[in-house]
Amino acid sequence: MWYLPGCLIGSRWKPMPKVRRCRYRGCHAMVVKPDQYCSQHINQARSNRSEYNRIYNATVRKKADHAERYRFYKSKIWQSLRVNILKRDMYLCQYCKEQGRVKPGNIVDHIVPIEYDSSLRVDPTNLVTVCKECHNAKTRWEHSYYGTGQNATRKKVVKIQDLKLIVRLIFK
Repeated sequence: MWYLPGCLIGSRWKPMPKVRRCRYRGCHAMVVKPDQYCSQHINQARSNRSEYNRIYNATVRKKADHAERYRFYKSKIWQSLRVNILKRDMYLCQYCKEQGRVKPGNIVDHIVPIEYDSSLRVDPTNLVTVCKECHNAKTRWEHSYYGTGQNATRKKVVKIQDLKLIVRLIFK
């Protein structure tokens, strides 16, 4: 016969509490779930978390352009446009295609970044399907060419909308 771990208290069977190790690095004390820290480290964990939240809120959540960008990418206009672009490009990375490779893509990228020219953000001719690797490479190139990205100053350069030229500049 099988018994669950526990103990008999009076005439009632009490199961053993579920426990885990304290999440504080290097501490091996056991705590009863759902707690995550032992009594010695609970205050340090709270202060570390509040410091993290303070920095995160100051750098990410409080910026108006981030909130506007978030609203745009969650809008119905963008969602339907994104699906249309993916279908138009048959879910294939257009930058890889220019290099003679066939690779699936599921990211819709702005050829000219929104940060540089926001008037082109819903223009289908400014949108292409890309794979993750090409998107990361193009983002790095945009930071250097257009001066986009966090805490960067925009550069006065010519907009490049030709995919062949962009591919040559990115993957020299």
